[in-house]
Amino acid sequence: MNGKAKDKKREAKAKKKEIQEAQLALHKQQKAKIDSANALEDALTLAPAFRQYNRGGVEVTIEDRRASVMSRGEIQRCFDLTKANMETFYDEAQPGGKGWDDRAKWKELSEDDARFILARSVPSQEAAPSTADGSDAGPATNGTVSKDGDGSDIVAFVHYRFEIELEEEVCYIWELQVDNKTRSKGLGRFLMQLLELVSRKLQMAKMMCTCFKANARALSFYKDKLKYVVDHTSPEENPDEFDEEVFPLVCGLLIYIKPHLANESTSRSSQAKATYPAARLTRILSSDDDLHRRYNIHMAPGSSASRRISLTFGERHGPWRGLREYDRQLQRRPSHPQWTRTANGPQLQLVPTGLVSGATANKRLNMTLARTYLDDLEHLLSQGPSNTETQAADPEEHVAGAFSTQRGVLKRLRAPSSVEDVLSSLEQAYTTQTNPIPQTCGDKVCGANAWCQHTVQGSQCLCSAGFIGDGMHCSPPSAYIPEPLLPYEKNTSIADLHLVKCGLDKLLLVYRDKTDKNRGKVMLGRVRPGHVSWGPPASFCPEYEAHQPQIAALTNGRFVIAFRHRKEKAKGFLVGGYVATHTSLLQTDHRRQARREAEGGGTIVSSRLEFGPRMEFASMQSGHVALVPLPRSRVAMLFEDKVIDIDRRTVTPYGKARLLSIGPQGVLTELGEWIFASQAVRHLRTLKVADDAFVLAYKEHAAPSRTDTSETILQEAKAKLFYQTEDDLVMSGSDLNIGAARAKDRALALVAANRFVYVYDDSASHSIKQVLVQVETNHTMHILQGPLHVSQSPSPYLAALALSPGTLSRSTGDNYSIILHQGSGKDDGTTGVASICTLIPEQQYVDCQENLWSERGLSSVQGVLISHNVILLVFADSKGSPYYQLMGLAPA
Repeated sequence: MNGKAKDKKREAKAKKKEIQEAQLALHKQQKAKIDSANALEDALTLAPAFRQYNRGGVEVTIEDRRASVMSRGEIQRCFDLTKANMETFYDEAQPGGKGWDDRAKWKELSEDDARFILARSVPSQEAAPSTADGSDAGPATNGTVSKDGDGSDIVAFVHYRFEIELEEEVCYIWELQVDNKTRSKGLGRFLMQLLELVSRKLQMAKMMCTCFKANARALSFYKDKLKYVVDHTSPEENPDEFDEEVFPLVCGLLIYIKPHLANESTSRSSQAKATYPAARLTRILSSDDDLHRRYNIHMAPGSSASRRISLTFGERHGPWRGLREYDRQLQRRPSHPQWTRTANGPQLQLVPTGLVSGATANKRLNMTLARTYLDDLEHLLSQGPSNTETQAADPEEHVAGAFSTQRGVLKRLRAPSSVEDVLSSLEQAYTTQTNPIPQTCGDKVCGANAWCQHTVQGSQCLCSAGFIGDGMHCSPPSAYIPEPLLPYEKNTSIADLHLVKCGLDKLLLVYRDKTDKNRGKVMLGRVRPGHVSWGPPASFCPEYEAHQPQIAALTNGRFVIAFRHRKEKAKGFLVGGYVATHTSLLQTDHRRQARREAEGGGTIVSSRLEFGPRMEFASMQSGHVALVPLPRSRVAMLFEDKVIDIDRRTVTPYGKARLLSIGPQGVLTELGEWIFASQAVRHLRTLKVADDAFVLAYKEHAAPSRTDTSETILQEAKAKLFYQTEDDLVMSGSDLNIGAARAKDRALALVAANRFVYVYDDSASHSIKQVLVQVETNHTMHILQGPLHVSQSPSPYLAALALSPGTLSRSTGDNYSIILHQGSGKDDGTTGVASICTLIPEQQYVDCQENLWSERGLSSVQGVLISHNVILLVFADSKGSPYYQLMGLAPA
């Protein structure tokens, strides 16, 4: 590369940085201006002389109110006026039953960020009543005119919001409605001029509103009385396909009017060209030169790009458009059941499925298991012969006598060897009975922590995974013994583990196989009594590498996998699939066939994984994707998307949420997308708090302060609440910001109804911390407890699980969080640690006990709760070798 080429490249790079800094600075200024406007409780304080209107026989009072403080009757009246005036235009614009929607309009009017300028008649005047059809989830159905406390009635209103639209500060007018008896008397024009005055004082660049072309009276009102002209963003290239226009004010304020397709039967090519989301997702420049200077962009006259900054989306929402799209969607929903603490619970221990580790713990647990075993044995022996004449000769009576003699001694035993001796003596006595060997598991009684399996020698009791013994007495080992995940594959190295449950008894595990060209693999696991079995790994996309694969599974067996095809600046792909089951006749001799039929049937059910077509969802991917399964075969996908200008100079990251549908054959369909963050996001983690609700934890770049634009607000540990409503995602208007100085990885766990823990690695203090968060019925979140210290060892990985109160039979206490993280080992090595914490909301402390479960260093850990007190851990050591281990929980 010669010197001139290097200079040009250097200049281009400097220019790109200059443009990016200018855009960021402009956005910060715009957002600060919008936040300042939205902070006004009463916008009419900027124009106090216009709180009354008395002209043309109309005498009203004017007030500015937020929807969040308006009564249901006031919102009902606004809804009635809107429906009476606009229902016909909606139905004509979208025939076929897709026009006016009561619920959608009610939701729009009642959102928390909606603002209203209300015109109320004096008490002597009454407005004409109108009716609306609704339901409990929307408007009332009585059709009466709602009045406020002093008897005045709403005769007109303006529904508006301060937002950033098309990269400019705007006053967005959603509705201007006037009662029939009050029309043509200057009130509507007065309200528009009043709102224009307020917008000018707040330094808004534009005003925006919506108007149907078929509404000739409204068009004349805007064009003739208010002197609006058609804006350059109006879709004039296809005038017949749209039924709305766009008008700017001559004075510089603009009115923008959203387009809608006039006919659903428009051709596919016309729809692709005319659909509003694609047409409106381009950053359009206004005509004033000051905006060009602010962006520091010099455009040649007549250039095709002379009217736009080259940040083209082709998707539904741009990054700053999200200020309206995700804030306005909050709606009131039924609250989830609340949980009340009853008593403090005991400390828990994490142990192999036998529930303890170490000599002391073994002694304590074996006593518990011994009592449980003897209780079962006593119950069995109590079913024996009761005839006193045969008791002496009956072997079972002999065992019963030995049992009653030894029971008092057993309760006083402390050493594990003594417990084993007693259990062995009782077992030998029990096996001397003359009953025939049970042929089916239905006739077999196994010891505690054991399960029955049918073999050619008959039914046999086997110890559950994590226990050692002969099936009648099974004790926990003194050390944790992991099982190889891929026992028949040598020197396998994997990374990027992700484990989820699929229904009640299935598991799905995805990972990146570093020894097989970084291909993505998925394994199907089945949870059986006492153990987990795994199927062979299957490659879900052999053509590409699969970095950081994530999977979400539905209860019907369908799933979706998200991954990117290289480490950085990669394409993002989705692959759908499903767990296919088929049956085959059991090929065996008549005796084994009859035995199987006696146990429940003569067929064997097996499963295999089937994959649907691959779908590309984004480019320039370098971060983590989060997937959440939802009802009705829906999956929410959350990720960081980027937009690049047409000169490829500027890359703007933002957080995007997308709703997908998984078809019967694993075919994926996009249902919609929304913006949840206007800046770069990292470390996305999700947690379902209800069937149709989930929390997203993430890191967002620092944002300017609302009160002082020179200051920035740290957003290292944030959380946002999402709800699914049919085929929409509704996001809470207020986020939870923990305020960590610098947070890396994070994890979430649901500890009770509407209550979860947020765990994060605080790299500023080199420690792991957690907070206990409450989800309120008004869709807000607040911290109940924390941030609280968990461990002083920073960890490259985090996983969190939880047990609710009462999950364990002997536990009646508070919330328990189980945090899997890295610990310090010998000679500066690392270990695998599980910190089990007891959280008490009323007290600002947390009792955490570290349990060492792996002496080796780990690179990745995933865990799921497969029963009320058994955890499955899948992990890879420092070399990438994969293992799995069953763990249990019991009172200490």
